[in-house]
Amino acid sequence: MIENSFFDWAISKPYIVLATLNILGLSIGLGRLFFWNTFETGTVLLNLSWTIYNLLILGAAIGVATEARQVRVSHRVSANLLVALHFKDGSTKMCRTEDYSMTGLGLMLDRELKLPVRERVWVSLWNDEVEFAFPARVIASHGHKLGVQFDNLSIEQEANFVQCTFARPDAWSNWSDEQGVDRPLQSLKEIAIFGFKGYRSLWRNLGKGFTRQHQSLRGWLGRPMI
Repeated sequence: MIENSFFDWAISKPYIVLATLNILGLSIGLGRLFFWNTFETGTVLLNLSWTIYNLLILGAAIGVATEARQVRVSHRVSANLLVALHFKDGSTKMCRTEDYSMTGLGLMLDRELKLPVRERVWVSLWNDEVEFAFPARVIASHGHKLGVQFDNLSIEQEANFVQCTFARPDAWSNWSDEQGVDRPLQSLKEIAIFGFKGYRSLWRNLGKGFTRQHQSLRGWLGRPMI
């Protein structure tokens, strides 16, 4: 879980250096294209194309250094599994999963059910014909949707949960069906957009860094002399 967004300078430094070198090469290539050795237009254009492509890829790599705030501790997997909700009054409600992770479940109910946040429940899942129950708390309740978070599972319970979910024989049977048809031009467009966002994020964080340094310098110069 990432509580605050930040820019990881340690990861981005090699890519910034490479991007700077490619920008320098792009400048030299444009100079050769318009001002000197203009008879080698084809060769220069080919190299400029590769340089621009390199810059887009490096921009995407720099964009990865921007860590966005993440509320969820672990990623969720979409699934439609039968679930039994057991309440403290002894009643049981059947529903199905919308997604799951190692920390909780997203559930879909057949009718609206408003539950107070933090209410304790037990969640039952099945591995073949064997039922396993897991302690949990309600963290979200909106109409037909319910979010529950597991409450201190033991090692044995975690292993049972994996057997009921990630280790199911059919858990990944639809993985290939969910993958879209390859679209190279669309992928290149997405890389280009992400690359531009990476450079924009770099520029913004450079500005923030200069602003902090300027404020620190002003504060240091403004201190009274003893």
